[in-house]
Amino acid sequence: MTTDILYKKVGRKYIPVGVNNDILLRYLPVGAHLVVCNENGTSYINNIDPARAPLIAAAIVAEDAIAKVIVEATDLRPSSTPVTKEQQEAWNALSKAFGESRHLLEWPSPREAAQAAVDSLLKESDKLMKNESVRKAYDHFLLMCKLSAEEKK
Repeated sequence: MTTDILYKKVGRKYIPVGVNNDILLRYLPVGAHLVVCNENGTSYINNIDPARAPLIAAAIVAEDAIAKVIVEATDLRPSSTPVTKEQQEAWNALSKAFGESRHLLEWPSPREAAQAAVDSLLKESDKLMKNESVRKAYDHFLLMCKLSAEEKK
């Protein structure tokens, strides 16, 4: 077992930023695994179909964007536009009084909704990938993505 300290160069100095411990890799379950790191955290998905790794990674990265859209789309609002100045002021006072909690009065969190949407997307893609023509089209899509990425370099 080896443990190495990882450093990042900042200016002219090297600052320790983490530890690499290869023992963790030895105890992964059988299968292909995906690790997606972003500013909000790290997701570990075990036993995936390697051909679907780009789709799964894109869906995980999109969860935060989907959640943001859901927050905006499901924001608490009156069922009809206030027609008087008093109604508008009353609505603004209600929104101010409830603050951020107005987003969660009766609904699940946007993150839960985004995760449900991504789970649904992945389940539907599982069904589609059972069709040989869809699988070939997906393989072609991955090839085109790889070629276009190489052209950008």
